[in-house]
Amino acid sequence: KLPGFTMETIEEVRALALPPNLTSHLSNATHATIDLTPASQAPVTAAIYQLDGLVRRSHALQQTADANDGRIHG
Repeated sequence: KLPGFTMETIEEVRALALPPNLTSHLSNATHATIDLTPASQAPVTAAIYQLDGLVRRSHALQQTADANDGRIHG
């Protein structure tokens, strides 16, 4: 019985939360210049288990061939 909590459907919540003309604000159009020339440097690569913070700290995963670019370390 609190004020402002009388809505029963998602449509009612959406009507209050979003502007009625929302689709007129949505666009992927751009006026920016896009450079399509190839990069002059080689792309940066990383082993599969170097990117995620949790698995990066896992000693067992760091010992796998995938983590070491196919090189097995003892």
